[in-house]
Amino acid sequence: IEGEPQEVALQVGAMGTLESEIQRAGLQPRDINFLTVEGKLDNNDFKLIRDYMPNLVSIDMTNSNATAIPDYTFTQKKYLLNVRLPQELRSIGQRAFSGCGRLCGTLVLPASVTAIEYGAFMGCDNLRYVLATGNKITTLGDNLFGESKGKIIYKEKR
Repeated sequence: IEGEPQEVALQVGAMGTLESEIQRAGLQPRDINFLTVEGKLDNNDFKLIRDYMPNLVSIDMTNSNATAIPDYTFTQKKYLLNVRLPQELRSIGQRAFSGCGRLCGTLVLPASVTAIEYGAFMGCDNLRYVLATGNKITTLGDNLFGESKGKIIYKEKR
């Protein structure tokens, strides 16, 4: 990563306004490495993340309203190490995290997740596990991890 790491925590009050919130903080999307975002996110906000945040190292969306990670949102984010998903997340789109070779550890899926689409974690070779905390997953796409097998583990809440 070039330059000083940029960390920003944003409260997004209206869908589609992530970019203006970043600019209000005096930053450009491409300069952000560590992003914590709360509030309302829509497809335009995810498109901004996909197209204009190549240097993302960590993103925390725990307290956002997002219910879906759109197709290809984090594809080829070569520096991405850590992701915290929205609490109400229902679906992860096709190849949403494909090519995130540095994504590591365990990615915890909220209990609300029902669908993980084709190749969502393809090329995430350092991702140890995807932990499903609920039992609502009804759609599991093919080639979730590319050549790798069996990285999804289920943990029932007691």
